[in-house]
Amino acid sequence: MSGSENYKDFDLNFGSALYQQSTFLESLKLSDAQIDSVLKSVAQTMGLENYQEIAGEVEKQNDIRFEKIS
Repeated sequence: MSGSENYKDFDLNFGSALYQQSTFLESLKLSDAQIDSVLKSVAQTMGLENYQEIAGEVEKQNDIRFEKIS
């Protein structure tokens, strides 16, 4: 499921990657290099030095938003 396959190959085809016991990323069939590139881009957009900081930053931003509505 890299985005170039025909939708009908997956729709109601219970043998397709979409219905297998796998992670979301595994079902996309992205290479490690592609995933790394996307994570680096997200980190850069968020103003972070590396993508390992993304989860912490998202949690921090969610806490700030929650405090504003409390």
